[in-house]
This record gives sequence, structure tokens and C-alpha cells, in this order.
Amino acid sequence: DRDSLLAALAAQAFHDLVDWTRASGAQGLAALGQRYVEFALAHPGRFALMFSAALDKARYPELQLAATELYELLGQAVRAAAPARDPLVATLAAWSLVHGLAQLLLDQQLSEAMCGDLSATELSQRVTRLFAENL
Repeated sequence: DRDSLLAALAAQAFHDLVDWTRASGAQGLAALGQRYVEFALAHPGRFALMFSAALDKARYPELQLAATELYELLGQAVRAAAPARDPLVATLAAWSLVHGLAQLLLDQQLSEAMCGDLSATELSQRVTRLFAENL
């Protein structure tokens, strides 16, 4: 059915993001966050599908597994960057930061007054680096 097809496409998008991040050689939490934002901006339709409220991940185990793979990759980077921090809270904070930044950029919610003349790439680099350095 339609939802099964969309769930399969969303699962593939999660796998593609993980593969794209690993293939880039992204090292560290800041680099991983930057790749997340870059993927969202390069593939806005796929990104929206990945996080669509219309797709119940509990109903599609392959989608849940693919999303978990991305979350675990982020969790590994968080544990490496801040081993003394609570990994559950720190991983959620990192994910919230990059997902929120990506969504703000996609929705064109950041005015020049908010981010000056920084490009989306420069902005994501600075924001993720600041977060990683202070975690």
C-alpha cells in the first residue's frame, strides 16, 4: 500500500544519510551535525518524509531500525566527544540542535538579523562546533 511504500522510501533515506555521513569521512560530533544539516538542505523532500508524523515507525520495523541506526551513529559521536555526560540526554540535545537548525533553514525562518551574512554551511559549522566544544 501507499504507506508501506513511503515507509520504505523513508527507511532508505535514513540509510542514505548514514552512508553519506560515513563515506564523507566526517569525524567528530560537529562534522556529523554538519552532514545532517547538509543532507536536509540537499534533500528536503526526503528529509520531510523521514520525519513525517503520518508514518508510524512502530508499524514499520524496517523504518524504525533505519532511524535507530542514525540515532546510534549520533550517540557514538556524543559519547566520544563527552564521555562524562549522560549519553541519553546529550544525544537528544545534539539531535535536537541539528534537526532544529535544519528545519529552521528549510523553512527559511532565519533572517539576516539572526545570522548575518553567514551561508547555511557556515552557520551549521559554527553552531555545531559551538555545541560540540561546550558539551
